[in-house]
Amino acid sequence: MISVRIEEMAGNIYQLIKNQEQEMRIASLLCSFAICAATALSASLASAGTFWGTVCFKTTNYNDVYIWNIEYTAGADNFTTLTITGKNMEQNRGMSGGGVIAGNVAKLFIGESAFSSPIYLGQLHSIVLDLTSPTWAGTDDIVLHKADGTHSLIRGEPIGMVACPK
Repeated sequence: MISVRIEEMAGNIYQLIKNQEQEMRIASLLCSFAICAATALSASLASAGTFWGTVCFKTTNYNDVYIWNIEYTAGADNFTTLTITGKNMEQNRGMSGGGVIAGNVAKLFIGESAFSSPIYLGQLHSIVLDLTSPTWAGTDDIVLHKADGTHSLIRGEPIGMVACPK
């Protein structure tokens, strides 16, 4: 009788801990969203080199997820540049580059390292994102640089913003 009661109490404690963990995740997510939203809204009033936030994108036809830290620099005559550093999570490859915002479009040019691949030396991404789209939907033209000096092109790979993995 006592062991059944102890097991029941242990089960209740376990459930309470699980509920608290979920509430903490939700609170953390909401705080992160609020910070990103405040950063994005205040970016137009900020000086050069403002951290815009961490943004994640996924390719449609592949499993690649890009996690980018974006820095925003506003210049004269509404000329805005972006500096991007990050990682392709699926391939475990570093990414860096930059781009500009032209009207409602971001045009990016990002290099991706190949690390230990014997076939590929690296990739270059030419990306156009529609900033009016809720997911910043766009296309990624990917040039694969091969070790034998040849290149392959993946033209117009659809990408869009997704929730960042943990």
